[in-house]
Amino acid sequence: MTSESGLVARLVLAEGRSHRTEIYDVRVLAGTPYTSLHPPGTEELVYCTEGSLEAGPEGREVNCLRATPSGSRVT
Repeated sequence: MTSESGLVARLVLAEGRSHRTEIYDVRVLAGTPYTSLHPPGTEELVYCTEGSLEAGPEGREVNCLRATPSGSRVT
């Protein structure tokens, strides 16, 4: 799926057990704001493979940085 803002997402896995699990491969253009609304108690794991991004609840965002091949963090 593709949004008007340029975000591209591909569903990799969806499980409908008592604890729902979804895995997406998401591509976001630099500088593109993206908001994802979830019900209270939702947990997300963000793994950044290129560049950097801010993620988290509004007002409590954290910087997510990708690791370089040497294992150091990109700042």
